[in-house]
Amino acid sequence: MLLELKIQNFAIIDDVTIEFTEGMNILTGETGSGKSIIIDALSTVLGGKAYKEMIKSGADSAFVEAVFCTSNDYIKNKIREFGIEIEDLIVISRIIKSDRPSISRVNGKAVTLNVLNEITESLIDIFAQEESQSLMNTKNQLRLLDFLCGKDHLENLNYLRDIIDEISEISKKIKDLKDKSSNREREIDILKYQLDEIDSANLTPYDDEELEQDYKKQNNMSEIINHLNLAVEYLNSDYENNNAIGIVDSCIGEIVNISKYDQEYEETLSELEDIKYRLQDISSYLNRKLSTEEVDEENLRFLENRLDLVNSLKKKYGNNLELIDKFYDDTKTRLEQLENLEEILSNLKNSEESLYKEAYKIAEKISNKRKEISKELEIKLKSEMRDLNIKNADFMIKIKDQKLNKDGIDDVEFFIKTNLGMEFLSLSKTASGGEMSRIMLAFKSIISNYDEIETLIFDEIDTGVSGFTANIVGNKIKELSTKRQVIAISHLPQIVALGDSHFKIYKEEIGDKTVSNIIKLENDERVDEIARLIGGQIITDNTIKAAKEMLKGENNGKY
Repeated sequence: MLLELKIQNFAIIDDVTIEFTEGMNILTGETGSGKSIIIDALSTVLGGKAYKEMIKSGADSAFVEAVFCTSNDYIKNKIREFGIEIEDLIVISRIIKSDRPSISRVNGKAVTLNVLNEITESLIDIFAQEESQSLMNTKNQLRLLDFLCGKDHLENLNYLRDIIDEISEISKKIKDLKDKSSNREREIDILKYQLDEIDSANLTPYDDEELEQDYKKQNNMSEIINHLNLAVEYLNSDYENNNAIGIVDSCIGEIVNISKYDQEYEETLSELEDIKYRLQDISSYLNRKLSTEEVDEENLRFLENRLDLVNSLKKKYGNNLELIDKFYDDTKTRLEQLENLEEILSNLKNSEESLYKEAYKIAEKISNKRKEISKELEIKLKSEMRDLNIKNADFMIKIKDQKLNKDGIDDVEFFIKTNLGMEFLSLSKTASGGEMSRIMLAFKSIISNYDEIETLIFDEIDTGVSGFTANIVGNKIKELSTKRQVIAISHLPQIVALGDSHFKIYKEEIGDKTVSNIIKLENDERVDEIARLIGGQIITDNTIKAAKEMLKGENNGKY
């Protein structure tokens, strides 16, 4: 249940904290006092849309926090699935800032809105009169019926949807194969040519990069040999001892003479000797290379032809051997498909047929369950509506056959008649506002026996209701509050008097600003508020007396 709601800098609310109780909590207030702001704030912290316009004028941010207490293991386990620690309390907060996205937290851990909505959908259900429009949509009617059919039914429905997805995939493959096989023989010839061309090339990793390097070397071999000759000459030419090794050798002789008198040069001498030996090694290597390098016209033509072939394949089938291999594998798979098209199509059609049989089998099971539960729902709703003073109401669920889809083979629609002599009409075309509120309350009363939601919120569900009917609606809401926590915004004294806790929302001017506040009413304060609801702004002895009578009747003579 919802223990506490804290709202700061939200719309015209400065800072309020509401401590709710078990049973039936009532919120009242004059039109425009801020009752809807309370619901907006609660919807926002539970994962609804947040707008920067919600931030109170002059503030940088708005903050809403809702504290729940639950012993429901299903809810606790769902929260733990998201890595959030929980015992009995669930603290959900949301901060809305003007310069960045809003941030939501559950027990101190930041969560996305998708995660938040998954958690809160099991905690609380907010119903306003305009939400009755959702039940006028036949898709929502089907969802409601499926929910009432139970867990096994929903698992069958998910299984059916998986099968339909498989059928769609297979149907797409069949269509693609048929579309691409219109010029089958011509395509087979082309594919074989492409495979043969790649096969005959006998490509190896060498062809990807090393081939081009070898070609460049052989194509420039004359220049390479010329440069080698020059390099060798620079190192050890005999002409006037003008070579690198000779120069270093002369330098060594000079340092030897110096070291006779100064031993500090011995290290330098050692380094020069090392350089001499290294230059001699390099000279030997270059001489060996010079003796092996030669211009090979035959090899050059081979490399040139090979490179032309490889580059041609790369242009056609991929920029490197990896892409050519992939093209080869894909082409081979496609060729096998075309050569074995009849067999592949036959196998796919057999799979499709088997899946259709399974789908219809499951769809029939789903349909039978819907028909069974629809009869029970018809009886229960008729009873609930008559309890809510729609005396001559009748309710019927029409289930017609339709083409198999992800929802099965049923076209479901709710029909109702609210007066004698009427024909059954679609729910979307028949009920008045007041009747629709009561019809939705009837549905909520039935659903409450199936779901595990611990808190129900009714936002002026009594609109369009008055007199004796208001007493009946109030008693039904009171009955619901014996099973779970109820928070109701109401303007009807008959309903307000039934509350276990009563909160009044009011506006006041502070300086040059108007703010909304909330207080919990006790004893005479409740009497005055109910008297105001009975008689308007002018409270008389008669309205006070009537208010006391209402409270006395609903609270075992306490007043």
